[in-house]
Amino acid sequence: MIGLLLTATLALLADAGDVSSHFEFHDSATHDGHSILHYRSLEFANAPVRPTEVAVPPSSRARYSLLPVGTSPDAALTVIWDPQAPGGPQLWVDADGDGKLALAERHFFAKKELEVSVRIAVRSGAGGERLPRTIVFRRPAVGGGLSYAVRGYVAGTLKLGSEAFAALITDGNADGCFDTAGSDRIWIDLNRDGRFDGLTEQFLLGSPISVHGRIYIIRVNATASEVCVQPRSTARGKVCLTLMDKACPLVHDLAVQLVSNLGELVMLRDLSQPATLPVARYRVDSVLFRLTDAAGGMWAYRFAGGQQYTITIEDGKESTVAMLRGLTLEMSVAPPGPTVQPGQRLQVTLHLRTPSGLYLADCHRSTKESFQPIACMADIQLSASGGAPVDRASSGFA
Repeated sequence: MIGLLLTATLALLADAGDVSSHFEFHDSATHDGHSILHYRSLEFANAPVRPTEVAVPPSSRARYSLLPVGTSPDAALTVIWDPQAPGGPQLWVDADGDGKLALAERHFFAKKELEVSVRIAVRSGAGGERLPRTIVFRRPAVGGGLSYAVRGYVAGTLKLGSEAFAALITDGNADGCFDTAGSDRIWIDLNRDGRFDGLTEQFLLGSPISVHGRIYIIRVNATASEVCVQPRSTARGKVCLTLMDKACPLVHDLAVQLVSNLGELVMLRDLSQPATLPVARYRVDSVLFRLTDAAGGMWAYRFAGGQQYTITIEDGKESTVAMLRGLTLEMSVAPPGPTVQPGQRLQVTLHLRTPSGLYLADCHRSTKESFQPIACMADIQLSASGGAPVDRASSGFA
């Protein structure tokens, strides 16, 4: 077990003074004899999701994916799964995230599980770093897919009001971080018996926690180096949420997740009436909805990743916010050098996002005749100065 000492500052706005504690990272799959791993399934494509150099070309039956670890989609690590490779199943993992798969990043996967050491990109404030993590890959008993989990948790002391409690924070969405409201878990030994009860002492991060009649909200940063605890405000305000400035009558199944600057997660499904929320600043964490086209087909969209707190709830007041206002298609090109030579590859990244950072993360469509969802693709064409097409490629969402 490898320990990394992290300092967590617990800021209690309603209580006098700041309280410092210590949380320690443990690179372990279990705590007190129980597994704390949360597995996710990898989604594969038949072609590379992003340009990658491979030391040995995989077989034609290889499948490609991105491992969504770290604090942003751009930090995802390339994975190639070649279950029918000569010599046995092989798994390639871009452990250092440099876009190149060296021979040392090829792993023979003959058993049920495989552990791979990687370094995940974590951004905090204006800076960033790469942290060591261990990925546990698992093969199913039936089928050719893969699931994965990130090993490790943090443990320390949490102060709620005037009382201190032993606490754990576990990674619930397998991104190697500990800050995702609604997915990551916080465990608090409320009865101080030295153990953590999975029913009464485990909470989703972002949920209100009641202790001795007082409700607290806990916010954690990606590395759990900052853990903030604040009493929940009793003051309330209202907000009317819309997609755009103009109402769209064809929107169905709209679901919104908001996260406050205190760390509280709020899930909203009925937006026909203004929502009443505790006084705070909120960011739009995700938006899901469906649209019907003229032919009766259905388009399902998922926006995610809003990092700016653009919604302010004031005591006794009501506001209106268009969540996708300013939605713009942006493109970035990463040239291989100062100049581009014929035959060289260009990495082109498209983002459909708002000024607050909310971006289109997924899109599926289904026809009136078939309800089977089909993943939508972006078609990119490179044209010469005169307009003649030079090359084209298609890409899914990652």
